[in-house]
Amino acid sequence: MKKLFCIPGAGASAVMFLPWMKELNGSEDFKLCLLEIPGRGMRKKDAPAKTMEELVDVLIQKIDIQLKPDESYVIYGYCFGAIIGYELCRKLRMLGKKEPEHFFCSSIGSPGNRKIAEPVFANRSFRGEIRQMFVRYFPEQLFAHTESLGQITELYTQHAFDKFDETQCIQPVPLDELMQDCGELAGKEENLARIVDFANDALDIFQYDQQMLLDYSHSEHESFLLGCPLTVMRGEQDTLTGEADLMEWKDYCDGGLVLKTVCGNHFTFEESRDEIMEIIRQESGGDSMTILDI
Repeated sequence: MKKLFCIPGAGASAVMFLPWMKELNGSEDFKLCLLEIPGRGMRKKDAPAKTMEELVDVLIQKIDIQLKPDESYVIYGYCFGAIIGYELCRKLRMLGKKEPEHFFCSSIGSPGNRKIAEPVFANRSFRGEIRQMFVRYFPEQLFAHTESLGQITELYTQHAFDKFDETQCIQPVPLDELMQDCGELAGKEENLARIVDFANDALDIFQYDQQMLLDYSHSEHESFLLGCPLTVMRGEQDTLTGEADLMEWKDYCDGGLVLKTVCGNHFTFEESRDEIMEIIRQESGGDSMTILDI
């Protein structure tokens, strides 16, 4: 049985992969291992990493704890987690440690992609996908009225966009400003303050990750070719990551490249979970050298 190490995307925690654990329960193929990023989720009390290199060092320590010398493993990185995974593989080779048998990633272009060199909020064509991301910031169980979720999410998102347009910075949305636009919704949702706190915490984490990615993209780092097979995926309706972005990964691997288009949009880890898990099962069994399914 191989171990499947999963790395979350920007603004997210590794708990996003917990539904995968249910699907893999009783599986003879993989055991799910979550690589949580310090400062959030299961490691909320830990100090956040300040640089990509520091973060990679922390995650390698986690792999060392979870992986026995005779065990094989693969890595899956979602969006921002794909860049972390790539740098993780680089550091593993530098340290002479066992590298993954296969590297899987989705919903992002290569480490040299120009899109990761600019704030995602700055590109207005991406805002449809970003609005869907914001929905995930609001815990549904805190809402007394489920119909309020969409309305409050929309108001919060617009405030976040307006603040960015004014300042070119991602900033938390003040409760009092949001309440002015909520009208009767503010009275219907007694947990509104707590709801906004949850959303602002997630937005802070997203901004932290965004800045780390920007710093990484503008820094100098030597080219590195993955020695294991690489499978890169995107959702067919993803407006953030196009086919050309996936093709750029060919310059970052030496062990074979497979490109896949799956159903759904940018949030493939959720919308295309079953499809991605099946691809991981199929592709990790062999060393494919072809480019297909785009």
